Amino acid sequence: MNTTTNNLEKSIDTFLGEYKTSMITYYTDLYNKQHEIWDIKNHDERKNAQYNFYYEHSKSDVALVQQESIKRIINIIDKDLVSRKAKFIKRITDKIGLDICDSLLTMGSDGSINGTVQGREKTVNVYSIIAGGYNIQKAHYRVLVK
Repeated sequence: MNTTTNNLEKSIDTFLGEYKTSMITYYTDLYNKQHEIWDIKNHDERKNAQYNFYYEHSKSDVALVQQESIKRIINIIDKDLVSRKAKFIKRITDKIGLDICDSLLTMGSDGSINGTVQGREKTVNVYSIIAGGYNIQKAHYRVLVK
């Protein structure tokens, strides 16, 4: 693997490292909030807090923090990041080939990854958008390669 490819992987690893930190924070906060709700003694208050909790977060995130420990959630995040990295590199190399000549990927102030990757015959622009939907999924980065 050449130096430029290593730089590409290093940029991606930095981005994913920051993404991992934000995901661990998100799920830890969600886990703690769920347990705070369980500790509410007043039935009506607890029921109202649960309703708001379910309303504000996706069903899959709520189910995850109800069924798994923080340690297990971190393991799930780690596996997800391995997959994301492989998919990200594949999306780039599918567009420009395996022979990467230059890469300039930078982290935005919001943790997004942006820049260009140049192959022998093509150059792609990489940029991130924040995506997420109402009560469907948490906000996340969608990395586009064009």
